[in-house]
Amino acid sequence: EIYVEGLSFDASEEDVAAFFEPSGAVVEVRMPRYQDSGKPRGYAHVRFRDGAAADRAVKQDGANMMGRYLKIEKARVSRVLSQSLRG
Repeated sequence: EIYVEGLSFDASEEDVAAFFEPSGAVVEVRMPRYQDSGKPRGYAHVRFRDGAAADRAVKQDGANMMGRYLKIEKARVSRVLSQSLRG
């Protein structure tokens, strides 16, 4: 899974999936939205079918999408989530 920031506020989940599809099969795109406007907050988490696709996607750090330069990195698991996964 990767974390992407710098997304255009006009980008959709489909736009993000299409952008990363050349890296490998995109399984899920999660883009939080502002409650009042419904517009994306400018970042997303993208999950791929395999880790190699995520590695290829991270190599696109700094790429331009819809006129915005993206920051792309491997997603970090929060401490709360990692503790809950351990049981």
